[in-house]
Amino acid sequence: MNPNDKTIVRNKRSMEPMEQSLGQTTETVLPSTGDLPEHGGIIDPAGSNELAKTEKLATLRFMEEPVEIMIHESTDPNAEQFVFCAVNGEGAGTHKLPWLPRGIPVTVKRKFVERLARAKPIALSTFDTTDATGALAKGLRSRRALAYPFSVIHDTNPRGASWLKGVLAEA
Repeated sequence: MNPNDKTIVRNKRSMEPMEQSLGQTTETVLPSTGDLPEHGGIIDPAGSNELAKTEKLATLRFMEEPVEIMIHESTDPNAEQFVFCAVNGEGAGTHKLPWLPRGIPVTVKRKFVERLARAKPIALSTFDTTDATGALAKGLRSRRALAYPFSVIHDTNPRGASWLKGVLAEA
């Protein structure tokens, strides 16, 4: 295989984030009285919930697994050639630097894939319309897209594709 050839051979566990539905809106209901619910129901302030601890450890291990991805090149001449990606001060790139190249397959921990999947800015635009009474009204349209479109080339965990699909569907 030619080292300059950028052809990606995808296996059956590959997943294309650009083909997934991105979360549009979310609602969070806060209680009018009492304490806020704990994050995801797995944090136990007393530290006595062994099942929650086991689930949290499993999640942490899952997020440390390697995943091969490629961040797509951009047609925008002003787009960054290297994408900044870090989690809790740890960089995703070579030598733990926070920069990932575009157009080159790289292997990163799943937690960095999550950062890229959650980078979905909202573009707002207005349009003219008429309301139910026929009066002129303004409409507001919002669109989401990945800030840094990427492809998953190889993920050895069978839960990886469904996990990423869920992350992409969240707002």
